[in-house]
Amino acid sequence: MDSASIAAKAYLNSPRAIMPGGGLYAKPVSPPLLHWDKSKMPITVHAVAYNGTESSILGATQEWTWASAGRIGLQIRWISEFEAAQQPWMPQAIVLDWHADPIANRPYEVGYTQLKVNPEGIIYSARISLLHQPVIDRQLGVQQQKRRIHATILHELGHALGLEHSHSPYDVMHHRGWRNTVLSNGDIAQLKQRY
Repeated sequence: MDSASIAAKAYLNSPRAIMPGGGLYAKPVSPPLLHWDKSKMPITVHAVAYNGTESSILGATQEWTWASAGRIGLQIRWISEFEAAQQPWMPQAIVLDWHADPIANRPYEVGYTQLKVNPEGIIYSARISLLHQPVIDRQLGVQQQKRRIHATILHELGHALGLEHSHSPYDVMHHRGWRNTVLSNGDIAQLKQRY
């Protein structure tokens, strides 16, 4: 067996292998699918209501719970902007609040999610930041803005649950999915992979 075959066999059977010539390289490892610890359900969503968004926030949490067929639970606890600022990260919880400014160099930002994750891919805290008045809303009527807000909350909650962007324009989790206000089969499939 030549040295390349030995290296290939070692690569398949260990996390690190010796390259021909003696150098080491790491075996590519798929990152774990991010998810919350199922034994810690339900997850509390500490949410700041802004300008009549309570029904969108409540509806989005209910949609993800329904889509999981009971494998996840999301419960809302309404908090003030002051509380969200005082405790931006809460253990075993999602904080949802509102901001005025987008991330630099992202003028069409409508919201973003940050996660705290352990090395095994288990999420232990999440923060959703939504923009009060994103640039895109200047082009939308009142009803379109309401739909956009609902779609954005659905999308960012998906990220808070560990879901990634999808490639399908019909998915809420599409990177430009702000027009999609109903979870698709693709969104539900991504959720079922994790829970």
